[in-house]
Amino acid sequence: AVSDALDKDTAKVFQEACGNLFLGFEHEIITILVGDGLNGKSTICNAIAYALGGRDNVSELTLKQITDEPGQHRANMIGKIANICPDSGDLDVGNEDNLKRYCSGEPMSFKRLYEQPGTISGLPKSLICTNTLSSTSDHSPGFLRRLLIIPFNKVIKDVNVNLKKELEAEADGILNWLLEGAKRLEKQGKFSHSDTIAERKESYQIESNPVAMWLRERDFKPHPVEKVRLGNIYSDFEKWRICNGYKQISNKKFAERLRFLGVDVRQYGAYTYAYLAVDDLPT
Repeated sequence: AVSDALDKDTAKVFQEACGNLFLGFEHEIITILVGDGLNGKSTICNAIAYALGGRDNVSELTLKQITDEPGQHRANMIGKIANICPDSGDLDVGNEDNLKRYCSGEPMSFKRLYEQPGTISGLPKSLICTNTLSSTSDHSPGFLRRLLIIPFNKVIKDVNVNLKKELEAEADGILNWLLEGAKRLEKQGKFSHSDTIAERKESYQIESNPVAMWLRERDFKPHPVEKVRLGNIYSDFEKWRICNGYKQISNKKFAERLRFLGVDVRQYGAYTYAYLAVDDLPT
């Protein structure tokens, strides 16, 4: 089923991401399976959950439920092997600070009904299925570094109505497949390369970063010599982001986003400059 849904290199990374469910937190990633319907991602995730022992061993929280406070949903992850969400709709990250803690295995709060709050480290890792990645969320560079996107781009036209039962019958084989991915990831020390994954992540980094979108639309390029006052381009960015429906970010965050995109930003005296080739700013 995986070979029908993914190209060879992407399937290899996906196998390692699934194997990572069994490993420690050195990679600090969250795996997101993205694609419209009829691509097999939910069926595959349900089969993996079944191989891991079903819902007794696997929770199915969305990313927002994992990261939101006060952590009532997180309590449902305690004692589970993995968190596999076969359908989260459109991706909603929730609390990004909590996402960083989650990916690192750091202590997180939880709250059971009628009980005192507690904290727990090393919550089970996740596979999250989503239809679309929001392009207007303005995610931080820290979030983007932790994101492993597995694109399910193929449409499976010939639907096998018996596939669910067939995959459940192969539970032992699926478990071995997961362990094979874990062993390869552990041996390599990093995920394998997939052009499909790299291109999708690069695209999402631009789509989810309004500063990158603004740079591309204005055709401003980093430059080793030419520079412009940060205040001048920030004013232009503010006009642009209002017209395009993005949330406001501070001047400081604006400079951080530019640096993340490879633009040198320095202060000279009372003014801060960005090293960009800017022919003319729109009025």
